[in-house]
Amino acid sequence: MPSSALLPERRKSRTGVVAIAGAIVAAALLGTVACNKSDGSDRPSLVASGRLAAGDRVVVADFANLTGDSLLAARVTEVFRADLGQSPLVQVLTTGQVASALQRMGHAPDTALGAKLAREVATREGAKAIVAGTVAKFGVTYAISVRLLGAERGNALATYEETADDSSGLLNAVHRASKLLRNRIGESLGTPATMR
Repeated sequence: MPSSALLPERRKSRTGVVAIAGAIVAAALLGTVACNKSDGSDRPSLVASGRLAAGDRVVVADFANLTGDSLLAARVTEVFRADLGQSPLVQVLTTGQVASALQRMGHAPDTALGAKLAREVATREGAKAIVAGTVAKFGVTYAISVRLLGAERGNALATYEETADDSSGLLNAVHRASKLLRNRIGESLGTPATMR
């Protein structure tokens, strides 16, 4: 059989291979896009993935103050602790429970609860995670940064940052950050964070 008679068959074969290769590349690209969604909605929640369990205890550390206002970080910590405390999935240690734990550890009950000490309290009290956060100010803009860390190893389970254009939007930024964290833990997006 002359070689020219094979050309149409070869072209068909190449076209088929190119089409299959194109389909594989397209599927890979779609998979990459799906895995890189910025909102994280395609990831299982921390409860669904078994990294936390419903009913686990959480310690909220005092937010680090990078604003120059000594009272602001304390207020942000208080609001965030109250917001997270409304979650049906985790139990946040109250300020009283933390104070009692600090006394049992030989500290004054009003000792500042930095992230390191919060992990010690969490380990002692059987809490599975801690929240460590910062409040910063850049000009008139405020930034709230929140990290959920495993109590045992200090590994990051979730990290969020919210900003406010000025001081009037700061509490709403705290509420948005707590809502994102509560959703990552396993609450439905439809469950609103309480606004005060």
